[in-house]
Amino acid sequence: MSRLRRISQWVRDLNPVAVAVELLIVFVGVYLAFVLNEYQEAERNREKRETVIELLREGLEQYGRLFEGYAQFHTAEGDRLRLMLAEGELPDLGGAFYVAPQYPIDVINHVLTNESLEVFDTELYIPLTEYAARMQRIMSVEAQITEIGNRYIAVTRSDPRYQEQRHLAGRYLLFMESRGRIAGELAERSRRLNEMLQ
Repeated sequence: MSRLRRISQWVRDLNPVAVAVELLIVFVGVYLAFVLNEYQEAERNREKRETVIELLREGLEQYGRLFEGYAQFHTAEGDRLRLMLAEGELPDLGGAFYVAPQYPIDVINHVLTNESLEVFDTELYIPLTEYAARMQRIMSVEAQITEIGNRYIAVTRSDPRYQEQRHLAGRYLLFMESRGRIAGELAERSRRLNEMLQ
């Protein structure tokens, strides 16, 4: 019982103003720690966003130039192949191959899935996903071109396999034109995305 009386006496002796001040000090301290933590987290996210955006901007610029070059190449190459096929010649397709993956699709997908909520707003996220989808398309077309190149056999017109090889050359031309079209779209999207990142 004496212990209960001591506690009761101690509570009566407490200065309510002093208790209120101490509670206020504790509350303000906890609140300031929370605000500081929030600020530090926001700064980390801002720095992370700036780093991701800068790397993305640099990559888009480089790939934009690369895809622009592909689009120009395929315009000239398509004309050459069409002329050869019109004259009954078979182009040499044996050197047609693309090593995969030659684009940073895994990096883009990582950025879109793991960084997107903290880094990108919707206006940027949607065009980036479309960009990644087109990159997947060009890789698929390149796989088809490589397969045709692997099936190529040099034959003369009198060879019974000539028609089969001519058919393959026609498909090769279609895939090359498709690659050129997709490359042109990727070059344009690279430019537009880079403008959005400015």
